[in-house]
Amino acid sequence: MPSLTRQVQNELSKFLAEGSIAIDATAGNGHDTAFLAEQTGDCGHVYAFDIQHQAIENTRNRLQELKLEQHVTLIKDSHEYLQTHIPANYQGQISVVMFNLGYLPGSDKHCVTSTESTLKALNQAISQLKPGGALSIMLYPGHEGGQEETNAVLNWGRNLLSPWKTRHIFTAGPQWLLVTCSESVFS
Repeated sequence: MPSLTRQVQNELSKFLAEGSIAIDATAGNGHDTAFLAEQTGDCGHVYAFDIQHQAIENTRNRLQELKLEQHVTLIKDSHEYLQTHIPANYQGQISVVMFNLGYLPGSDKHCVTSTESTLKALNQAISQLKPGGALSIMLYPGHEGGQEETNAVLNWGRNLLSPWKTRHIFTAGPQWLLVTCSESVFS
């Protein structure tokens, strides 16, 4: 069975095409940003957020190594402000938004995503999705504050009304919540 990360990427690739617009709400070491940039291609664009300078630099370096930096905007800000950074012509046109919650691997484990900012960001993220878009949230209950954040996000997902649909994959380590929208929420 493929790793959960591979499963997530396989599933999200169904929502992405050349020219898609995507958001990585937690850039980290740039793995998700690079995946999104590869999927959206030369005609697409990715907006990647992180509050940590080191995460932005790690992501920039990964993108440069892979020659993917031309169509990515790196934003050093909290994902709770993502809506303010997305150009008006792309709002409601985002194919995929990815969150990989927790802390930056290889850095200070006390600098973690917070439940409050994550919930604000999730509400903004779903307002940015186009019909047929997807919101992907990797959850890590094992670190300090992680279980609280996981519970809050899963509760948030359970309370979404139609046209939103959720799928939760539970493993012994990380968990994954996929939120999809089959029709326009703006009609």
